[in-house]
Amino acid sequence: MTIIARMLLGVVFFFVGLAGLVLPILPGWLFLLLAAVMFFPNHRAAEWVLRKSERAVPRSVALLRRIGVGDAPQPAEPRGAETSEDPLDLRPRARLDVAEPGRG
Repeated sequence: MTIIARMLLGVVFFFVGLAGLVLPILPGWLFLLLAAVMFFPNHRAAEWVLRKSERAVPRSVALLRRIGVGDAPQPAEPRGAETSEDPLDLRPRARLDVAEPGRG
């Protein structure tokens, strides 16, 4: 049921967002962002958006979490790598030291 509701909301938000791009009274980008969160609920960026907006709109975030948006699985980091809270962080990660063949 939650997957169907999430996909239905995603389609509705997408079409409202498209209408908002044409109509000056409707913020289209906001609805397109909501549609992207509905279509890709387990992406790290969706979890980041929910965490950042939880203070401003806690009831809406709670509703989105109830229908299955957020709680992205965290990828395994190599040992010694720094972790960052920002999913859009483009800094290079710590590299693994790999022994060269023939050097023991």
